[in-house]
Amino acid sequence: MKMKNKLLFIIAFCILSINLINAQSKEEKTTEEKIEKIKDAKEGDVIVFSDIIFYPDRDDIKPESYPVLEKIVQVLNERKDIILEITGYSNATGNPERELLLSVNRALKVSKFLIKNGIEANRIKTSGSGALNLKESKIDEANRRVEIKILKVIK
Repeated sequence: MKMKNKLLFIIAFCILSINLINAQSKEEKTTEEKIEKIKDAKEGDVIVFSDIIFYPDRDDIKPESYPVLEKIVQVLNERKDIILEITGYSNATGNPERELLLSVNRALKVSKFLIKNGIEANRIKTSGSGALNLKESKIDEANRRVEIKILKVIK
């Protein structure tokens, strides 16, 4: 009887794991889908950009992130009616206050990039959430991300 229970537990665990992996892969959109979401943005929409990547324990944006940021600039130049908030995140490996400051600085770096490339500063708000809403493991690169929230669409 014990062997049968163990086998049932293993099967249930495998099914649950497969469902979780499928749900996570459905959540993660391609960069193009994220850009399209900004194009069609409505107030309250949140777009997670885990493909805007930062170096560990730093607010420096990795070079492979610049094509994504350039696409965001292009869309925001087309959608001048959008007011947005950029929220930075970090992983949970360090002091919580330091991680919060790091997340704010990451959001500021993205904001500065947008402003430097022609987006008006009064359209952008920034915030940091530290290690809140961790993705996968607490040290995973996906936690060094930013979210763009559409605060307002000017009519």
